Amino acid sequence: MGKTFRKWTCYPLWEAQNEERDLNIASKKGYQLVEGRAFWWTLEKNDTVRYTYQIDFNPGAKLDPRYKETFAEMGWEYVSSTFNGWHYFKKPYQEGQQLENGDVVKSERIYTDEESFHEMENRWQKLGTVLYSICFVFALLYLAIVITGERSFVGCGIGFLLFGLSTVLWGTLTCTWFGLSPEQLPVWLQNLSVPVISNVYADKIWYPFWTNGEAGLTTAQNLQIFCFTLALIQLLIAHIKCTITNRKSLKIVGEIGSTIELIGMYYVVLSFVVSSEVFSFGLVIGGIPVGTIAIVFVAAGFLMSFVFANYEGNIVKSIVASLKDIVSVLLGIFNLFSDIVSYIRLWAVGLAGAAISATVNELAGPLLGNFLFMILAIVLLVFGHGLNMILNILSVIVHGIRLNTLEFSSHLDMSWSGHKFKPFEE
Repeated sequence: MGKTFRKWTCYPLWEAQNEERDLNIASKKGYQLVEGRAFWWTLEKNDTVRYTYQIDFNPGAKLDPRYKETFAEMGWEYVSSTFNGWHYFKKPYQEGQQLENGDVVKSERIYTDEESFHEMENRWQKLGTVLYSICFVFALLYLAIVITGERSFVGCGIGFLLFGLSTVLWGTLTCTWFGLSPEQLPVWLQNLSVPVISNVYADKIWYPFWTNGEAGLTTAQNLQIFCFTLALIQLLIAHIKCTITNRKSLKIVGEIGSTIELIGMYYVVLSFVVSSEVFSFGLVIGGIPVGTIAIVFVAAGFLMSFVFANYEGNIVKSIVASLKDIVSVLLGIFNLFSDIVSYIRLWAVGLAGAAISATVNELAGPLLGNFLFMILAIVLLVFGHGLNMILNILSVIVHGIRLNTLEFSSHLDMSWSGHKFKPFEE
């Protein structure tokens, strides 16, 4: 028996195989594991033997009398356990069993099949789910305190509940939860998502029926289409309201023209921004020239709006009024395009939030393997995700106000009034 000594270690939850590799390399060098703990190994200098080490994660398994016996039947000798559910096993090394880098060949592992290995992965992923739940609760409390200040907690709670429900709904539809990859989430949660916009199918190409498999859309492009469809719906509401308002005047013709121009421009945006192959101007579906109709809608709608937009009882005066402001009228076509494209900011906000969440997870992830570092990881997760939530709420509010006060209001023929800001005047 040689001298024993303690070596401090720090391995994240998902790097169990790296810890196994390092133990196997140490055994090859003559240092055998006597005791494995969350923060350290106790090693013994012994050149007369060599072992192969494996680690299993199974909280509460020490209470099962059959647990150690099951591994013993497979030739694995129990070494020790950590307080947080990791169990160390060893067996005498056999020539050809182990690669030079310390990895164990698949046939000699505790888990020789992928199903069993993923089952072990799911056990420690549940721990991660608990941590994220704690993070979520603390972030909610923190955000509530920030928002409420001295105001009514109940009133703020209602608004916060709506924010929370909408966030959970969108996370469910797209399978985006705190920046976690779909592989880290339960299967049932993945199945709740809508495939065409789900993060589960981020790398999948979706082929619309009219392309015959020659051109497709990514999940990101589908999300862009979703944003542009929201733009179409909201701006259509504005034009429909204006149409109803002007129903007793020929000005209604101009509003109808603006409406069909909007519909045609929606397709133009899909072609220019999303995919010119899927949404080509030569597209024909069931004998219907969709692309051509879109261009006709834009042209006809513009002409109708040009003639009747300024109607006040005389068509000639309406045309003259449009001619006097011809530059603004022509720029209106490009403004309509930019108004629809402007809604892509909603997708950009979501993308930025997901990227920040993933970054926070990467920073906190390596700290989750040990108890003391786990406390620091929880603080980092709560602060990082909480701050990200606040920034995203502010972003959504700011961009939402912009879309309503600029894009929506302009199509509603609504102008905002107020007082000029003069900070240095009494």
